[in-house]
Amino acid sequence: MPKITKPFFEYIVDAVSKNYLIIAAITSYTQAKWQTANLPFGLGKTTLAMDFMYILCGGKRDDLFNGTTEQRVWDKVHKLLCYNPYALAELLEPGSERKDGVVYDDVQATAPAASSVPIAIRKLANFISTERPEVPIIFFTTPNLNYIAAPLRKLVNF
Repeated sequence: MPKITKPFFEYIVDAVSKNYLIIAAITSYTQAKWQTANLPFGLGKTTLAMDFMYILCGGKRDDLFNGTTEQRVWDKVHKLLCYNPYALAELLEPGSERKDGVVYDDVQATAPAASSVPIAIRKLANFISTERPEVPIIFFTTPNLNYIAAPLRKLVNF
């Protein structure tokens, strides 16, 4: 993990403007100042990822707080959600139009940590790390980073 020297959103702005790739995992487990209950669901991981995507897709941050979000932006966000490795690979197809970002929700459900990782998961991780994916940021959601397959887990920057 990189040494954090600026706010997270500045890293995202750099990724968008300078063609970087950031992979951020949103978990319900933390070793920070306040420990969570490490509950598997219902703590807002997907909601947070979608809120980030709402802003990346052109929505206004304040809209999220005052309940005046735009449906056209949410429609765009929903097209950038995926729930399995194949759907993620489709969104990252080389040569496709660059997307604002992607959310791979509940990674542990379709790419769990196991002693033997399927070749497809290894190939996906290799593709993400060696090619220039068509996104500046990929959000993974998972209850705990240790629950996802090692090749994907090793890609996480934040």
